[in-house]
Amino acid sequence: MRVAVLSDIPGNVLALDAVLADLAAQGGADATVVAGDLCLDGPRPHEVLERLQSLGCPVIQGNTDRDL
Repeated sequence: MRVAVLSDIPGNVLALDAVLADLAAQGGADATVVAGDLCLDGPRPHEVLERLQSLGCPVIQGNTDRDL
């Protein structure tokens, strides 16, 4: 089973898209989990949240997510 764990995205949707494209190019994953710290200080936090919601995977709240 291949599991992708994403973390510390800080509102950078361009980097998130690059990681997701690379993951797809490598054959994808059986499961994806997001380990928090998603939006603080980033240029496009709303787009990051939308992209992660479209994945439909579990998201663990990070400390910066809690602080926001």
